[in-house]
Amino acid sequence: GGRLLAYAMVWADSGPGRVDGDHYVLPGHDEAATLLLERMEARAREITGGTGTLKIQLNVAPTIDLALLSGRGYRTVRRYQVMTRALSTAADLAPAPPPGGGRGRGGGAAGAPPRGPPRGQDTIQPPIWHSVPPL
Repeated sequence: GGRLLAYAMVWADSGPGRVDGDHYVLPGHDEAATLLLERMEARAREITGGTGTLKIQLNVAPTIDLALLSGRGYRTVRRYQVMTRALSTAADLAPAPPPGGGRGRGGGAAGAPPRGPPRGQDTIQPPIWHSVPPL
């Protein structure tokens, strides 16, 4: 048997014209990374009708060659950090209320009921599974 070198997925739940994606590849496997990027981009074009943006999620210290991404037209927009915590219930902290009472989930005024997802974001795209032949 082989081993998993890379995975990727795309989804469209952030509004019209935007497709989000997640991409991970083991270091040194640029060919697998490229194959998955090509499939992600093709699926994003299908979802958006050929317009819009594909936003991929990477680790703060990506395992993919960043020159490969910039060569395909990707640019850095934001950087994130990964957070961890103990799963023991003894590590649980009581949630602190937000300053001033907070806002509803949808960003409304304090005390306003939460809003649901923006129109069109309640549709789930069916997964498409691809098998990449061994490299």
